[in-house]
Amino acid sequence: MKYNLKVCFIVNEAFGWGVFGGFGYLSRLLAEGLHEKSVHTYILTPRRAGQREVEIVDEAYIYGYRDPPRLIPFLKSYCQGDVHNEVGRLLKKIDADVYHSQEPSEYSYVVSKMSPHSKHVITFQDPWSINEIYKIGRLEGANFIRLSFSSMYHKYIRQIFVKRALNRANGIFCQAKYIIPMVVKMYKLQRLPGFLPNPVKIPRRILKKSDEPTVVFLARWDYVKIPEMFFNLARLFPKVRFIALGRCHVDPLRDAKLRRKYSKIPNLEMPGFVSEEEKTKILEEAWILVNTSIHECLPISFLEGAAHKCAILSHEDPDGFATKFGFKAELSLKSYSKGLTYLLDNERWKSFGEKAYEYVNEVHEFNKVIDLHLLMYRKLLSN
Repeated sequence: MKYNLKVCFIVNEAFGWGVFGGFGYLSRLLAEGLHEKSVHTYILTPRRAGQREVEIVDEAYIYGYRDPPRLIPFLKSYCQGDVHNEVGRLLKKIDADVYHSQEPSEYSYVVSKMSPHSKHVITFQDPWSINEIYKIGRLEGANFIRLSFSSMYHKYIRQIFVKRALNRANGIFCQAKYIIPMVVKMYKLQRLPGFLPNPVKIPRRILKKSDEPTVVFLARWDYVKIPEMFFNLARLFPKVRFIALGRCHVDPLRDAKLRRKYSKIPNLEMPGFVSEEEKTKILEEAWILVNTSIHECLPISFLEGAAHKCAILSHEDPDGFATKFGFKAELSLKSYSKGLTYLLDNERWKSFGEKAYEYVNEVHEFNKVIDLHLLMYRKLLSN
């Protein structure tokens, strides 16, 4: 295959390369789609235990740097030049035409400074405010001193690097429309970011939904996702099949504890991480995608559920997904129970699922979004 463009994604993880998060999955999707368009794709990401510096996964070249230092260690490494030496060595090997950050970070700035002749693009995937850092940190049990230190670093140090990266960027985008005014205010941007949607693969076959009422949870089991709400909801609806995909992202003990506590609920299945084929099969059978997180931007799971004609039951309502395509719940078991009853009654979930499918097919369809990225890259390079 003849490559005519080199694009490198800067992201905090590569899906299946030690971690299983949304940003990493998104980058793998984009890399796959661009590769099919004869684009040579790279992913620049932290290297985790047991991983080599360079690996090839599904046609994408993954370049891993040593685990990113946090807080004061990052500043020390930055001032001593260790960060530049580590990343710079990899950049010489990559030598991309375009570096595209999936969520801005300190490394967005480092790369933009060290590769001034390349084009630099930033997509905001999930910007966090100081209030959200406190809210989520308290949920995860962080003490006040740690929370204060983290938020001060985020506000007064990390944002300095991010603002510098934004000033150097040739293109700034948001993956969801509702966060555009948020990031303008947060970073005092002088220009309005564009809307660059995330992709999802749309099944082109006739979808066969289960005859049995089926709802699915598709997320990590970390504290911020509150999977316990989904498990307890299963107790209230014994005639509904509940499938909780995923596992705890960072704490195996928490994962084991949750499985012990809720494994005896007869209508609750907890298969853990599954293959793409199995995930697609489960989403095809499901009637409703349930999201119980205390914080979401517009997650890939919403797009995947919508692509399989699932209605959305969620407390978070990015770009109106829950309001338009299902039920927006309050963050309580009572409200989720009310929402699930509403969607099941008179099979309301069907019409919501159809609307969700139509929307993502129009806005987020895989090939359309890949073409948008490619058009944007070529436009930047022609200037």
